[in-house]
Amino acid sequence: MYSQKSKLAIRSVVITLLLTLLLLGLGLYFLMFDENSVFESYVLLGLLVAIFLCSLYFCPREIDIDANSLNIVFPLRVKRVSLEEISKIEPYKVTMNFVRTFGSGGFFGWWGWFRNQELGKFMVYASDLDHVFLVEIKSGKKYVVSCSDPETICDEVRKVAVTKNSEK
Repeated sequence: MYSQKSKLAIRSVVITLLLTLLLLGLGLYFLMFDENSVFESYVLLGLLVAIFLCSLYFCPREIDIDANSLNIVFPLRVKRVSLEEISKIEPYKVTMNFVRTFGSGGFFGWWGWFRNQELGKFMVYASDLDHVFLVEIKSGKKYVVSCSDPETICDEVRKVAVTKNSEK
């Protein structure tokens, strides 16, 4: 019914490029020039591959809304959040006390578990922290998700939810 792309922020692109070049460069350097550090080179290159795979699993590419759910589309999967389970959805402003407890702090976006005083513990699926919205589930789980226009996506979810409730 409705869809928005999620673009990577410039700072995320810079972090991704720098970290990739660093890990790849060190790994290849140890592999080619230091015979005693072959193990370290494989560890660095393996770490790079692992981070890339995690990024494909957690970095959002698109947000879709259909008749039943809000869908966060990743390159390797789709996370569906039932519209009936959403208790709150609103644009969110990231503050300085946005602390990462486990996940990525800019490599292909920001994803993983974060916490702050306002929300407590929450999951982030964001490619740009300047354009995010908060989704709170009735069970208490919270997600901070990015898209190109958070206000519009929140309005669209509310419209679909209201339409669905009026049909019952």
